[in-house]
Amino acid sequence: MTVDACNWKQEDDDWGTYETDCGGSFNIIDGTPQDNGFKYCCYCGKTLVGHPFEYFEYGENDDG
Repeated sequence: MTVDACNWKQEDDDWGTYETDCGGSFNIIDGTPQDNGFKYCCYCGKTLVGHPFEYFEYGENDDG
């Protein structure tokens, strides 16, 4: 069984702005959507899956 979900992706670490799969944008001042008790997207109503910004360290997954 596939569960419909709306992925929220944080654009960068300096701002709490999350872009949503359904075309919305939401700003969280402190923490992640999960830290703040968000379970469903407020735009489309699907289950919310948050993806905080992740730093890429050069050399970690780099062949060169």
